[in-house]
Amino acid sequence: MALTKLPKAGIGTGQVDSSKIEDGTVQNLEFEDTTLTSAKFANSTIANAKLSNSSFTINGTSVNLGASITASANVEWQSVITSNTTMVAGRGYFVNTSGGAITMTLPSSATIGNTISIKDYAETFGTNACTIARNSHKIQGETVNSTLSTNRASVTLVYVDATQGWIYTEEQNIGALGAPQYTAATGGTVTTSGNFKIHEFTSSSNFVVSTLGNAPTNPNGGPQNVDYLVVAGGGAGGTGYAGGGGGAGGFRTTFPSPSCNAGAFPISATTYPITVGGGGAQTCGPDGSNGNGGRGSNSTFSTITSTGGGGGRGGSGTGGSSCMPGGSGGGAGNDTTGSPSYGTGNTPPVSPSQGNPGAASGGPDGPGDRNGAGGGGGIAAAGTAGVVNSKGGDGGAGLLNQIDGLDNAGAFFDRSSNGFGVTESGDAKNESSVTKFNKTAMLFDGSGDKITTDENSAFARGTGDWTLEWFLYKTKTQTSGESIVMQQDTSGGSNGFQVELTSGKVTLYNYELDNNWTIRAQEDSVQAINTWTHYAIVRASNVHTLYKNGVAQSTTNTNSGSHNPQYQGLIWGAHRSDSNRYLSGYLDNLRFSSVARYTSNFSTPTANFTNDSDTIFLCQSNEHSRQYAGGGQGGARQSPMTGGRGGIGGGGPGSIGTGAGTAGTTNLGGGGGGGGKSSLPAAGGVGGSGIVIIRYKYQG
Repeated sequence: MALTKLPKAGIGTGQVDSSKIEDGTVQNLEFEDTTLTSAKFANSTIANAKLSNSSFTINGTSVNLGASITASANVEWQSVITSNTTMVAGRGYFVNTSGGAITMTLPSSATIGNTISIKDYAETFGTNACTIARNSHKIQGETVNSTLSTNRASVTLVYVDATQGWIYTEEQNIGALGAPQYTAATGGTVTTSGNFKIHEFTSSSNFVVSTLGNAPTNPNGGPQNVDYLVVAGGGAGGTGYAGGGGGAGGFRTTFPSPSCNAGAFPISATTYPITVGGGGAQTCGPDGSNGNGGRGSNSTFSTITSTGGGGGRGGSGTGGSSCMPGGSGGGAGNDTTGSPSYGTGNTPPVSPSQGNPGAASGGPDGPGDRNGAGGGGGIAAAGTAGVVNSKGGDGGAGLLNQIDGLDNAGAFFDRSSNGFGVTESGDAKNESSVTKFNKTAMLFDGSGDKITTDENSAFARGTGDWTLEWFLYKTKTQTSGESIVMQQDTSGGSNGFQVELTSGKVTLYNYELDNNWTIRAQEDSVQAINTWTHYAIVRASNVHTLYKNGVAQSTTNTNSGSHNPQYQGLIWGAHRSDSNRYLSGYLDNLRFSSVARYTSNFSTPTANFTNDSDTIFLCQSNEHSRQYAGGGQGGARQSPMTGGRGGIGGGGPGSIGTGAGTAGTTNLGGGGGGGGKSSLPAAGGVGGSGIVIIRYKYQG
């Protein structure tokens, strides 16, 4: 029968050994539940090997019962890391940046309690930082990567939820854990101005923000805002017998913003589609002649939309008015109906306003009337009305915006090593409607404008060689001695050279050489208006020669007299005493040199002059800042109806008498000029395309 109870006294000590019990004889089924309590066993009676579960696993390692293990922060430490690595939850990483900075990327997915540790292996984080890339998760509640830049830094991160992401639960030697972070992005043409990045979009694309600054969480970090300039495409000028000027594209900007231009528009780390609006195309009426200009297209960035400029109305009152409102409105065409119509600006309305209205024509034609059309509106002003029996109205002016550059429109600088001061007077400015090599050219409007250099003995050349050169773009015919540059003032004394338009020709005088107003050099023929021309006057071995677009002109003069004027400086664009002799036109690349740079015919320069050891003075137009969103000029029916012009900021001049209106300037959002009259009604100019510029702080 089965043995049910064996008293302890029935078995002598040591009588039952392993030989008395066959392997597997005693099974757990032989015992009732709770039968074998700890009191039934002597200490160390059952070896671990006799237990079915004799080990456990911690941090991925199997540990036998009774064995020991050192557990640290719930992570399994890995071999030393020397290159960029995507981390795995539950692991620790010794990171060696002695060979350069390393990025440690957090896992793409995470659940609460996931833990990761990082330790500076070689005491080099202070020299080559370790970046913790967030990999779409937040770190400490921010959408910003972290940087470890303190030697021997160590951190432990634990994931909590989508709101806070990964949180630091252990930190040692992490004085720079909250190192400043700055916004980083791609897209468009990127330039740098001081501590700012500038992204310029001249066609539709994407602005992709990969990293945000971490201010205000870190007071030393970069802002999470940007500034923007969004300019829509300009409207086209009207077609017909004096079509209205096109309106400028809508103009919206935050620049300059408060707080040291730290940005006024909040962004996030995402992709922003950018739309750059095209200029309005010329559309004609059903008769193929008179008709309204087309509206420009909108430009957009994020929630900001600038509306395309309104088209100019067709001449003789043809075409409807539906396309005339816009960012800035189109001008009215010459109108025989008695109802001159022009487009409203700031349509649809936004605040601040994105534009201004166009203007009326000179009114309904009476017998013999040939009224000018109205100018298109610009961002700075409405268009100007056309004039009865005269010119088309001027386009409304655009605005300078320095979001894209360095210098302001009214500032002129000597870029030579001398760095002489330059002072502007009147309304002399860098302006972007007409340009040569840069984004602006120096505008002199014929009424009080000039720029003047400091005086210095370097401008007195004695009997030595020299070269004076510049680019000139005349905006009208000038035959009354209008001054280009001179070395004379009203104080008397010896006179230096004087370059003026004598009977329309560029002419050099230098009275002090022999007290005589002898022509020293002169161009052979009057140069046409509205075209760029390079002029260089050279004194080489006492021979004075004028080169025009690289070709020596026939009038020269030899004189060995000394060039030592009392006024030792340069005055550009004005006569010393005659207020009727101001220059009307654009200048660029004004250079005075201490050598004869040209002694035979040469190719016309095709780029900005550069400073060298022979340069005494070098003044160039602003390479960056531009005026935007000028309206187009209204057309005029017949010559000699002159005097109007497109609005500063890319507005196209209207046609005068014959031919099509001029197009608005590309990527300035200027309105097209209105058409004039030829054997058939002339077409208006197409609108200029828009632009989007984004600026943000990326360092400092």
